[in-house]
Amino acid sequence: LSIRRQRQMCIRDRVSSSSEIAGIRIYSLNGSMVLGKPGNGTTDIDLDLSALPAGLYILEVQTSGAPSTIVKIIRK
Repeated sequence: LSIRRQRQMCIRDRVSSSSEIAGIRIYSLNGSMVLGKPGNGTTDIDLDLSALPAGLYILEVQTSGAPSTIVKIIRK
């Protein structure tokens, strides 16, 4: 799993995995899902985080045939 920043001015990131991504969810620290995106059988998904306010978030990447991967995101 890798996360790459595509642009500095816009909060747009790409999540890549060696397995097919089944879906991505981003949660606030209070447990509310603030963003969800289906994977559609791809290994790369672009995320636009510009609508999220500054704070700490949890990214859950669900891949087919593997446990979910959890990553912290700090949005400044």
